[in-house]
Amino acid sequence: MPPETESTADIDRAIGALREQRPGWEELLDFHGGMLRAQRRALGRTRIAPLELDVQMLALKAREAMPLVGIDQFVVNVPAAAALLDEICRLATSGNPDLRAAAAGIQTALSDGRVRATELFNAVVCDNGGTLSRLARSMAVDDRALSFFAYNSIKPSVELCTRQLEDYLDPDQDWENGYCPVCGTAPVISILGASGERQLVCGFCWHHWRTRRLACPFCGNSDAKTLSYFFSDSEKECRVYVCDACRKYLKSVDSREIRRPLIPELEHMATLHFDVKALEMGYESGIDLHLAI
Repeated sequence: MPPETESTADIDRAIGALREQRPGWEELLDFHGGMLRAQRRALGRTRIAPLELDVQMLALKAREAMPLVGIDQFVVNVPAAAALLDEICRLATSGNPDLRAAAAGIQTALSDGRVRATELFNAVVCDNGGTLSRLARSMAVDDRALSFFAYNSIKPSVELCTRQLEDYLDPDQDWENGYCPVCGTAPVISILGASGERQLVCGFCWHHWRTRRLACPFCGNSDAKTLSYFFSDSEKECRVYVCDACRKYLKSVDSREIRRPLIPELEHMATLHFDVKALEMGYESGIDLHLAI
């Protein structure tokens, strides 16, 4: 399970430390810091209906190692998400030109009625790439940018749903699969804890789950000859584990090597240069990298 929600002070400290470590990233870090703070505020005013799962279906899913739900079963508080989308777009006006242009296109399309917020958010949770592409074209906005803004606007609703769904998981049952036990999404990053234990972090709902350390989470390969990793001497807290059996990679952050609050969303965004390196080497990510722009 994930740790308690980070505080504004934790976000400030993490952003400050990363600004020192990533010269030239200040603008992007400030935008993401502002967005995280906005999401924390939105979480406090977001309400969703209780999620109830069928007991017999839960038993079947546990036996078959199936996730509790699909992402299309997540409930979105549309008014709260729409207000957050507006706030994120306003934050983007002081960001880089690509962010500003995407934010302007989204705001204009929503204000003139070309696109409805409900349709946009439904396209995200239903994983409907066709609808998102159509909406992006109507807004004259890049698909990935639209997905980024929309997903981050519904994230408080997703977090509240995840908290409820986690109560249905058996804490004593191991989950060694390479997909989230809550929603079935692949991991976006992994974390090494204080004792060296490995947790995977879901790329959609951000649920954490324990897994084997010396195995590929995607294909289960444990042959040391086909598993390796790379890292940067200046950033030893991050390693990128690669598997030559399935040609996938996963970034990993060692909590024992950092002195800043560990916020997975920020760690994912601040290590995008490792994604670029892994992709150049011919490996693939298990998820769409639109979560960090």
